[in-house]
Amino acid sequence: MSQSQSKRSPLASPLSVLVIGIVLVTLIGVWARPFAFPVDETRYLAVAWEMWWRDDFVLPWINGQPYDHKPPLLFWLIHAGWAVFGVNDWWPRWIGPLCILLAAVALAKLGRRVYPQVADAGAYAALLVFSTTYLAVYQTGIMFDALLLVAITTGWLGLHAAVTRGQWRDWGLFALGGALGMLTKGPVTLLYLLPALLAATLWRPSGAPPLHLSRAVVAVLAMVVPVLLWAFAAGMQGGEQYLRDLLIGQTAKRVQGAMGHPRPFYWYLPLLLLLSLPWLLWWPLWKAGWSSWKHSTRARLAMPWWLALPALLALMLVSGKQVHYLIPIMAALALPLAAALQRSDARASRWHAIPMAAMNGVLFPVLILLLPAYWPQANPPTIVQFAAAAVAILTAIAMLLWASGPANRVATHFALLHVIALGALLVGVMSTIRPDYDLRPMAVFVAEQQAQGRSIGYVGVYQGELHFAGRLKQRIEPVPVEDALAWSAAHPHALLMMRSKRVNLLPQAHVEARTRYKRAEWLAISTDEFTSGRAEVIDPLIRSERRNTDG
Repeated sequence: MSQSQSKRSPLASPLSVLVIGIVLVTLIGVWARPFAFPVDETRYLAVAWEMWWRDDFVLPWINGQPYDHKPPLLFWLIHAGWAVFGVNDWWPRWIGPLCILLAAVALAKLGRRVYPQVADAGAYAALLVFSTTYLAVYQTGIMFDALLLVAITTGWLGLHAAVTRGQWRDWGLFALGGALGMLTKGPVTLLYLLPALLAATLWRPSGAPPLHLSRAVVAVLAMVVPVLLWAFAAGMQGGEQYLRDLLIGQTAKRVQGAMGHPRPFYWYLPLLLLLSLPWLLWWPLWKAGWSSWKHSTRARLAMPWWLALPALLALMLVSGKQVHYLIPIMAALALPLAAALQRSDARASRWHAIPMAAMNGVLFPVLILLLPAYWPQANPPTIVQFAAAAVAILTAIAMLLWASGPANRVATHFALLHVIALGALLVGVMSTIRPDYDLRPMAVFVAEQQAQGRSIGYVGVYQGELHFAGRLKQRIEPVPVEDALAWSAAHPHALLMMRSKRVNLLPQAHVEARTRYKRAEWLAISTDEFTSGRAEVIDPLIRSERRNTDG
């Protein structure tokens, strides 16, 4: 090791920068964002909470009904933290960043194995993918994807070792990763693991021992057994229909797009480019990647391509599509890009830095300072927004100052600066939109009303938005629009909740509680207002048609 290498600054080490960035964005995100974004995060907290207070850690529940959309591993991790720290809203928000750190370590280790002749290839891959704009912001969400990424990268590590060494313990690690993934998000896990296994003869290193088909089969079966054991245990409590929906219905509906989010076949392709920001804007990285692809057949057959491309094709064929399904594919594709960057002797210049600097120093400040002008009920920018915009601009200036030199060294500086700018963006933007996504005041009000014995209904599809924030233990009754008046008549003096787009109010109508929600309002109104005619529940489409007619 040279003297310059031994004295390398921590800010030139990709893993050091990665840890600093993850911790920084996590601390800012936990402080700046709402405690949970509706409807996904509040729904998952509601499921974890209902399992907790029911003392039922087998069958997931939501609003008094069995919940069959997701396996239980994330909920179990939330429960583990609550068992240690008590029920709180901060522990669930730290699960994602902790999983990102573990996934980064696994990806770095996988890079060392796949590209043993390329120093720090895996560490740079982890740095590239986890400093993207999307994933750096997404990591503080209470979602399943960071946990799934840990499971998948663990499976990738085991698969590479199993193919190159063939030992039972390696197949066991492969099975462990797959089993954890199946307990996190179900069969979609196999899309990220099985294609690379089936194509192992095409990418395994020369001199590797013959593949043991029997061990591979045992490993795949071992992936499926834990989730099946849980599913049958949950099915014994939830009933035959619950088990059928869990094992068959959910997967079939997602393939058909019946669960929502049906998208066209090509929908993921432009998104992959957008999700690669800010690195999409940095020419040295793409130049190195293209050169490696063009001149090396071996590079085109490397394991990461078999991890990413078959999974991408399979996801494109599925009608139901979501942006976060691409996260493991981003991680796999970062490996060959990082290796190419490390192999190349490319140098970066200030000209190359201009697009990324413009993103930090122009786009982010514009978003921070102009958003309040277009966001309903938002105040003009305050010192917080101006300070956040200034920090983003300073990172752009620093990018231009540090832009020249070996591309891999510049990449570590740019990653850290971009993460700092993202922290500023979170502070500036969340201070504007946070009041519209915090349902805690309404949840506390509903908890008080239930404690007084009032029945509570919700017009539309209630997805547990209030249950965790209010620590509710009673059901909120979903009420279809067409049944709202009948429900009100059958439940005098009860409380009916809805979003403001679903109700017409006369001037004399009384609203018992209201809070800002998604650029409008969430209202709580006595059923007496509807039976007396002072309030009317309507379909939002009808309201839109009325406005068009009036216009």
